[in-house]
Amino acid sequence: MKYGFCLPGGSFMPQGVAEVRTPFRILTDGYDAVMNAGFDYAESSVGLITNLSDEELDRAAALHEEGRLIITAANSLIPRPLRVTGDGADSKALRDFINATFAKLRRVGVKIVVFGSGGARSVPEGYSRGKARGQIMDFLAICAEAGEKFGLTLVIEPLCKKECNILNTAAECLEYVRRAASPRVKLLVDAYHMNAEDEPFSVLHDAADELVHVHIAEPVCRRYPGFEGGEYVRAFLCELEKIGYKGGATVECGMKDPADEIPKAAAFLGLVPKS
Repeated sequence: MKYGFCLPGGSFMPQGVAEVRTPFRILTDGYDAVMNAGFDYAESSVGLITNLSDEELDRAAALHEEGRLIITAANSLIPRPLRVTGDGADSKALRDFINATFAKLRRVGVKIVVFGSGGARSVPEGYSRGKARGQIMDFLAICAEAGEKFGLTLVIEPLCKKECNILNTAAECLEYVRRAASPRVKLLVDAYHMNAEDEPFSVLHDAADELVHVHIAEPVCRRYPGFEGGEYVRAFLCELEKIGYKGGATVECGMKDPADEIPKAAAFLGLVPKS
């Protein structure tokens, strides 16, 4: 299993010191902090990469080619006002967005794209859930096609009911993955959301053949692993070991002080700092 960390948006400057931080600086400063702490890779939001200027994207792509920027996964795929479900869903707009976005993500080495995007996929009140399920399947087909073209894999992320009203459990998401029947559409399991939905660890065994990415954080508080003892995260990772999981496990958590908390998360996971 490889361990990663979601890039923080916060500054690494001393408190009270101000600086202008471009998307490129946020990307590279965060990446350096994550890798120096001992993590195997970094995960970014999609928006951080797509907000790079053309010149910044060229610089980031050059760093990737040199092996100095490895952004293996990207999350928060769909921006407002795009929608996947409801009367506002526009398949052409989604297709154009996915193709343009996947092309940019590939340039910095992204292999896994996370489909959480609760706001875009939540079923509007009064809207047919059957129709919404069909729209989600259509969206997955768009992503599968683009994934083949650009060499990326979409993973469906379960989001708990307080964040979204569909695709709430790993078991439910697994059904969609199997219906999509594409090597470019797979499953993500998130320890925080799994705990929030009181989903048993047995689902990890049921989903072993489709599971390719994982998010971890402390349950309830959603802070870095170890912040509240880490018992649930340890048990979660133990189950992944039992099923022979070899993919990435990204720390995705709320932070107050990235410079302090990233190394603490790495230490909990037994990683050795590089500096």
